[in-house]
Amino acid sequence: MSAHGPQSKHATAGLRVEPTAIHWAVVDGTIDRPVLVDAKTTSAPKGWDEPARLNWYRKELTRILNLYQPRRLAVRDAEAFGPKGRNKSLQDRARIEGVAIELAYSLGVEVQSGAMKTISARLGSKAGKKHIAEDDLRGLDWSEYDDKQREAIMSAASLLEQQ
Repeated sequence: MSAHGPQSKHATAGLRVEPTAIHWAVVDGTIDRPVLVDAKTTSAPKGWDEPARLNWYRKELTRILNLYQPRRLAVRDAEAFGPKGRNKSLQDRARIEGVAIELAYSLGVEVQSGAMKTISARLGSKAGKKHIAEDDLRGLDWSEYDDKQREAIMSAASLLEQQ
């Protein structure tokens, strides 16, 4: 394991995708006391066509999963509501999510995906998006992160075990 890798064999990763970026997080600890290992946002180079962007995301996610070696990956699904005209955005996001799910599976990483309601339920909560507005998640200070990064952190924390 790398010097930047997780502190235990219990690390989990979370992913929140946008059509033009991925927000990812790796957490360790327990579901009651998550510990942030790392969290970042990254984007494919502008101007690339779709196959090149998807390939870039696959390589970047491979690097992240190999570096941190999480046991599980939680992908925060796109929710299919909102204004018309979002179809292209949802399709772009779904393609990147599909690349992430297939990649994790091929690397032997357990994958679970779900909407915010599913992620909240895994945390034993009905609060959902209310958690995102708070300054911390069960003692994990995430005040420096934006809402989408917090969703990635929360997704990863939802797959931690009780202890």
